[in-house]
Amino acid sequence: MAWIVSLKIVDCAATSTLLAGARISSPLLNPPGYVTTDANGEAQIFDAYDVWEWVNLTITKSGTGDPCHPEGYDPGYLAKNFVIHMDMDGTTQTVCLNKAPHEECNPDGGTPDCFIVTAATGSASSAEVTALRALRERVKARSRLGAELVDAIYGEYERFSPPIAARLGADAAARGLVLRSVVEPLFAWYALAGALALDPDDAELRNRAEAAFGAARPQGDGLGVAGLLEALRGGAPLPPFLPKALVELAPRPDAFPFAAWAILDPLIRIWRGAGKPFAAVAAIGEWLAAAPLERLPRRPGVPDLAIELETVAGFLAFAPERRRELGQRLLAAWPDAAAALARAGLTPRPDRPRED
Repeated sequence: MAWIVSLKIVDCAATSTLLAGARISSPLLNPPGYVTTDANGEAQIFDAYDVWEWVNLTITKSGTGDPCHPEGYDPGYLAKNFVIHMDMDGTTQTVCLNKAPHEECNPDGGTPDCFIVTAATGSASSAEVTALRALRERVKARSRLGAELVDAIYGEYERFSPPIAARLGADAAARGLVLRSVVEPLFAWYALAGALALDPDDAELRNRAEAAFGAARPQGDGLGVAGLLEALRGGAPLPPFLPKALVELAPRPDAFPFAAWAILDPLIRIWRGAGKPFAAVAAIGEWLAAAPLERLPRRPGVPDLAIELETVAGFLAFAPERRRELGQRLLAAWPDAAAALARAGLTPRPDRPRED
């Protein structure tokens, strides 16, 4: 028997304010995977075939305007999760959203950390931008090596992304293409990577992240796109017939090695597995083990390196077989850090026989 639940989305600070245009999304919903509230702030979620017991929804309301021009600027609302279940059949559930904080004015355009994502999603306070910021801050708080890697990635990203964001802002077709083919798959990849590396004991979070990644993955034959990206990874330019915004989006590995690892490498894996079974957890383990930590401008002999490396090894707790790959690469780059690497479990201890 089918069941249906109506949702009414309102402002938490003024519940009489109905939020039209709020997006209610879930990997379980039929394509495109979300519904939008009407002028009365309402939308319906229904299970026509009675196959769900419950559905975990993410509710977002993006902002509009430019923080540098306060007139007409609206920062939007913070994302909220809400669960509906079949016992709510026939009811109307009211959900309130809290206002997002105002963005600081950046006269150069965009936000200093998510230019392209902001342009593609249409808001500096979109769910994607907010979640990526939160993931970045969690990594930086957990590990100094992780913080240095994140800073290196964003340092390169901020060099090539503002012109791309400006182009996307003026081209709705390119904006939609980048959102579907780059931002949404990468956002789901990072969310799953964060769940695996930072919350390995939270099975529910991992399951939700895996489901969201499966819903965001490109469909159809992705080998052509993967081949183009792999050619670019090897130093070849993308063909000029592709949309210019997409061509410029790919960072050159020679000039931007950190951003290439953070953007190109996941996209190649995602597109290579488009439209067919894909072992996402294994792919993310391989990707994290390939993190270019050895390129960071640091000295391995600092007193706390062993502690930092133990933290890094902990990020791969879900893929222990990948630790040795990372460890051997770091040992080749940092021979003076052999003891710290062994203590962290990234390389075999000298007094322990090596396993074949």
